[in-house]
Amino acid sequence: MNSLDYNVITFLNQFANQSWTLDTIVFLLANNSVLKTGLIVALLGWTWFRRTDSREARATLVFGLMASCAAVVVNRLLALAVPFRVRPPA
Repeated sequence: MNSLDYNVITFLNQFANQSWTLDTIVFLLANNSVLKTGLIVALLGWTWFRRTDSREARATLVFGLMASCAAVVVNRLLALAVPFRVRPPA
């Protein structure tokens, strides 16, 4: 583990076990797919079905979804092309 990894992990770990509420929220966000994606899906639905200026909003939404898919493809290609780096232990 290099010094950057160590400093980031040390900084984030100082907040662990300090607040039951914060620990529970982080646990729920990490382990519950509905909480992770529910807000995004709700915003996408609201943007698609709202009545004001729907044509431009839908075009922007479709462009954003296509750009997100392209970003995922680029990310996967980079993950395959660059050297593998072992993640620090949890």
